[in-house]
Amino acid sequence: MNKQIELAKSWFTLAQISIILAGFFFASAGIMLTNAQNTMNFGIDLAERASSKDCSIINNVSSYQNLTIGSLNYVGESVWANLNLFKIYFILAGVFVIISFVLWTIGYHKLKKLREEEG
Repeated sequence: MNKQIELAKSWFTLAQISIILAGFFFASAGIMLTNAQNTMNFGIDLAERASSKDCSIINNVSSYQNLTIGSLNYVGESVWANLNLFKIYFILAGVFVIISFVLWTIGYHKLKKLREEEG
């Protein structure tokens, strides 16, 4: 009977592990969203500088504009990559939350059944 109780409690341990993984993925999703926002702010700042032709440091305006266009393309790709990772991490976190709930429910019902059998 003791072994069965320990097996029932092991479901709670699995639920805890999966909720820890969900927390990791939620945190990673938040980091990816923050990276996307920061990159977008940098891209907006870069576009504003290019449109105002703020080229006091660089002498050749055309090379600066070419550099700016390349940088904006990189910024756009980086934002999309961060947003895609955000979606993946957020979905994985949700899946692990659901898995944790299912595991916890299984463990709860097994433990409840064993305690009812005990008396």
